Amino acid sequence: MSAEGTNTVAGVRREPAAELLEAVISGSAEMRAAALLDADGRQIASTDGGDWSGAGAALWGAADELGTEARSPAAQLHVATGVGEVFSARCAEACVIATSERFALASLILSDLRALLRELERSASSGARREP
Repeated sequence: MSAEGTNTVAGVRREPAAELLEAVISGSAEMRAAALLDADGRQIASTDGGDWSGAGAALWGAADELGTEARSPAAQLHVATGVGEVFSARCAEACVIATSERFALASLILSDLRALLRELERSASSGARREP
């Protein structure tokens, strides 16, 4: 998890976010590690203790550049290399990035990442309704 001092980033509480992230990774035979970033690219949590904010900025910067040409912003991405694969999905409040073994089932991993984002959105909106 990120060492920043606050318990909340962009309306998302760090502890539940870290728990959800860990549950997704531990429930997958193919995923190696993952991180959750807020909409501004600040890290909320990671499963490996590393700082993924630079990687997130680079990945989404490239995707946004291509999306501008297509006039459609990307909501998810998948990059394959000779040693593994990177997946990411984003919503208005956050993005999640995960690494996996080679030849992972892209549709399954992206589905898991989108489900995690939906759960975080539900959690953040229900938390916002409870606060005065």
